[in-house]
Amino acid sequence: MNYKKEDLLQQPVFAYFNEICQIPHVSGNEKQLSDHLLSWAKNLGLDAAQDKYHNLYIRKPAAPGYEDAPPIMLQAHIDMVGDQTADSTLNFQTDPIEWIVEGDNITTSGKTTLGADDGIGVAMAMAVLADKSLHHPMLEVAFTTMEEVDFSGAVHFHFPIQSNSLINLDGAVDHEILCSSSGGMDANVRLPVQYEAVPQENIGLRVALFGFAGGHSGKEINRGRDNAIAVLGRFLLELKKEIPFTISHLQGGTSYISLSRDAWAELSLKPEDVHTVEEAVQNLQNIMLEEHPVTGKGIHVTCSQSQRPEKAVQPESIITWLVLPTNGIVQMNEMFPNVVASSVNLGLVRLEEDSLFLRFDIRSLPEHMGQFTFERLELLAQLTGASCTSTLSYPSWKLYAQSPLRERAVQVYEKKFSTKPEVTAVHCGLEVGYFFAQKPNLDAICIGPNRWGNHSPSEGMSIESVFRSTDYLIQLLKELK
Repeated sequence: MNYKKEDLLQQPVFAYFNEICQIPHVSGNEKQLSDHLLSWAKNLGLDAAQDKYHNLYIRKPAAPGYEDAPPIMLQAHIDMVGDQTADSTLNFQTDPIEWIVEGDNITTSGKTTLGADDGIGVAMAMAVLADKSLHHPMLEVAFTTMEEVDFSGAVHFHFPIQSNSLINLDGAVDHEILCSSSGGMDANVRLPVQYEAVPQENIGLRVALFGFAGGHSGKEINRGRDNAIAVLGRFLLELKKEIPFTISHLQGGTSYISLSRDAWAELSLKPEDVHTVEEAVQNLQNIMLEEHPVTGKGIHVTCSQSQRPEKAVQPESIITWLVLPTNGIVQMNEMFPNVVASSVNLGLVRLEEDSLFLRFDIRSLPEHMGQFTFERLELLAQLTGASCTSTLSYPSWKLYAQSPLRERAVQVYEKKFSTKPEVTAVHCGLEVGYFFAQKPNLDAICIGPNRWGNHSPSEGMSIESVFRSTDYLIQLLKELK
């Protein structure tokens, strides 16, 4: 179907999504959106409260005939990741997200993140809260902050929860009912470096890698997409075999929870070795095309002359940290063969005044498996004279054999769509685990419309799937009596 934006804005769920897009809400900048949602809920006559972390708790009374039904909680996060292409001028702190309709999908035309993660989940909950004609039990709605950074919104969500059942709206595949999610932690490495004077005869050369597909470090880790930081390490390792050089600047990635799309390094070398670098750059460009038949045409490897640096660092220890750590899938899930059980992503690197800084995202459904990955990084740090620390961790949502809500959700899905949904786990962190900490006997599922390219400018979502998922949510609430 060929949708038009003006027509979509007449539909509540898309009107609310557009409303959200007009208010900047990257992680750490959620106050304006939180204040707007609080005012919106109160204007509807709903009980609503906000805490100092800008979390929101909204309660809607049960529809007539549902007064004795157990209450249900809906939950979504109001923050988003801000990422954009090099030619985008959008300021995520002040500017609205400009979304467009491309065929049957909503995107930003590949310029910035869309914020459908999890703006569409918020919009679905708003549509349910605003519609007085719907049939449902008493609803509690939790809108949380800082999900994309450290889950601190969910950590500090202490409103009294009456519900024993929770529907998380952060799903990204409409035929899936999620029943489990990974826990995770970060690893922050600092490798001391020592700069030395650059010989007068040397010149500066900048090698840049850009245009990698990127994406969510959990959901897209199994898509075969390369990591620009890791590929830069691979390039430097090969170049070191051919010529001597030092490194004056190095940087890669924009978010540690995203697959890095760009990385670059400025090298100091002899003028006669420039040709060797140019050949190595062309060789890597050809390799990327060969190894990535789907996304390789978008990947670019370039070299250009840069200002001669006064000082630089010997490359060996830097290459060690770009190349040796595990980067990608660690182990697949035995119960759900298409789901990753554990992974690690090198999402950020930068060469600073006295050290090389690297930040890794570690995800794992069995939390001890992720801890083992962290200990491997710790061991490498000890061997190289670096430090390795963790500043955050979040719990997994463990799979429970018995789940009345899950069983009912499957039944409603089969009845509505005449096909069975896929009950599975997801290799990313969801806030559900934190709500289990408050209510250990909580019963939970996660649903949502088809979304892709999370945490990258290629983010998009299916219009038809949004309609489908919203209708399913409404039907499920109607039958939870």
